[in-house]
Amino acid sequence: MERLQQGEYFGSTRRTIIANNLVLTESFFSPYNQLPQHYHDNPYLCYVVKGRYNEKSDKTSLECEKNDIIIHASHSEHTNTFDVSPATCFNVEFSHQWLEKLNNHGIYFEKTIKVNHPPSSFLLYKAYKEFREFNSLTPLMIEGLVIEALVHLTRKELKYKPNSNSITKIVSLIKERYDDELSLIYLAKQVHVHPVHLSREFKKQMGCTIGEFQRNIRVNNAIVLLMQSKADIGEIALRCGFTDQSYFTKIFKRLTGGTPIEYRRKR
Repeated sequence: MERLQQGEYFGSTRRTIIANNLVLTESFFSPYNQLPQHYHDNPYLCYVVKGRYNEKSDKTSLECEKNDIIIHASHSEHTNTFDVSPATCFNVEFSHQWLEKLNNHGIYFEKTIKVNHPPSSFLLYKAYKEFREFNSLTPLMIEGLVIEALVHLTRKELKYKPNSNSITKIVSLIKERYDDELSLIYLAKQVHVHPVHLSREFKKQMGCTIGEFQRNIRVNNAIVLLMQSKADIGEIALRCGFTDQSYFTKIFKRLTGGTPIEYRRKR
């Protein structure tokens, strides 16, 4: 069992910066990289910038991919196995000073969970861009973005629950084919269960309906296109599975608090 102290991560570290007692680190991992079992002294958020990997502990197995946020509790033992492509992670580690402030507001890191939440992912993406383009205002900007992301995550009250094999397969299918119209009947056939049973079990285990999950994934991908491409809003809507631009804008605003155009202007 390996212990990683403040600012220590496996992989190749390009840069580590301490900004207002937040320890920020960018880590790179080569394809098929396997990390030994380890734990970190401090709790931290990992924003997956690119790539995919599996994170295993005694109780959970998390499939982590681009735009996911993994919240790690301190001393949480785990191993990581990376996929066929290189991966980049942006880590936000909380010092004792930060933990004291967060605990005073009722925010605790008690277990490791994975979160797919577009507004929070967008905020951490912006924090990552600030980190890469560091200047005198960067610490203040990152502190504000991290606090806002934590508020979103706390209000969301996401709790990780182990998924059955059937639900895991449906989740993977929706993520891979987020731009397709996958009906409940079609999805149920893929795992050989009744549509009503699938709908009930999915909501029980994932905390949302299949339709809500699909919309979250679509908006998450739309955020990436808005920030990383010059495609117009209509094209992005189509590429993310929305046939109607006005409906896309409505769903986007409901999930993120702003319109696609407003998000692009913040770039």
